[in-house]
Amino acid sequence: VLDNPLSLAESYSNLGLLHWDKGSYPMALDMIGKALEVETTSSLRRNYGVDLNNEGLVFKSVGDYASALASIDQAVEVAREVQNVRDEAIALSNRALINRINGRYDTAESDYEAALRIYSNEAFREGEASCHLGLGKLYEVRDSNFQKAYEHYAKALAAYRELDNPGY
Repeated sequence: VLDNPLSLAESYSNLGLLHWDKGSYPMALDMIGKALEVETTSSLRRNYGVDLNNEGLVFKSVGDYASALASIDQAVEVAREVQNVRDEAIALSNRALINRINGRYDTAESDYEAALRIYSNEAFREGEASCHLGLGKLYEVRDSNFQKAYEHYAKALAAYRELDNPGY
């Protein structure tokens, strides 16, 4: 593993995600940080962007929204640099979520819509559903526009049912 930077970075990253899932956020950040170090020194740019996004989500989990946005902003840029539109959409939708939580509704709306366009072009229904859900919440909270919120919630529900998601 030590001779293979990709395997080493993925191992750290997976350990970080495991710690995140278990609520051990300091360990998650430590492991993801080690993955980022390996990826930086090994020019694993795509993985670097994915782990920046994951780091941002861990920061979000502990309420450190400034750090979350900083990491996810970098993830968006790396995804664009390596021309990985799906990773870009994932980072955009995560950035939208954080901005929505913090009341930056116009920025959130723009990011959700940009991610939704990418997801639609990529035929990634789960991403589309997630964006529709976020837009529904945004229109409900920001504008009290229940009709527009309903339309997005209905689109999210249809997509989740299409995916045969048992929670919907």
